Parts: sequence; C-alpha cells; structure tokens
Amino acid sequence: IINGHGTSDSKFRFAFTMFVLVLNLIIQGMLLLWIKIYVMDPSMRAVQDNYASFHRDIFDEQGNLDLAAFNDFDGKGELCQSALSNTGF
Repeated sequence: IINGHGTSDSKFRFAFTMFVLVLNLIIQGMLLLWIKIYVMDPSMRAVQDNYASFHRDIFDEQGNLDLAAFNDFDGKGELCQSALSNTGF
C-alpha cells in the first residue's frame, strides 16, 4: 500500500478495519447516551425533586428550619444519603 501497489486483500483489510473502528465508536457513543438518558437523568431528577420538597416542606416563609417538620419528613433518609452518593449535588 505504501508504494501504491497494494493488493486488493490489503485494501479490503484496511477498509474493514476502519469500518469496525467507526462502528465501535458509534456503539460506545450510543451506550454513553443511553446510560445518561435512562440511568443518570432519572436519578438526578429524583434527587432534585426530593430536595425541592425538602425546601418546600421544612422551611417556613422567613427561611427558618422547622425541626418538627424535618423529623416527620418522609424523604429524609434519601436526602441525607444523596450527599454521600451523588457528589455532583
């Protein structure tokens, strides 16, 4: 191939290798996209919804924390655990 006298077998091997390389990159990109859509986005949304309900239910209009409401808050376990398991939040 370097001298311009490559055989058809060499050209076929090169084309096949490049095709498999591009196909591999497409598959990897699609896997990353599917993981983001079906795994990461729903879990991030659940954490954000839990945090929003925490602020809505636990704090009063002046921004003061209501400890009695926090003790009765249903999502307190998930809320406290999300800081440890989801560093992006």
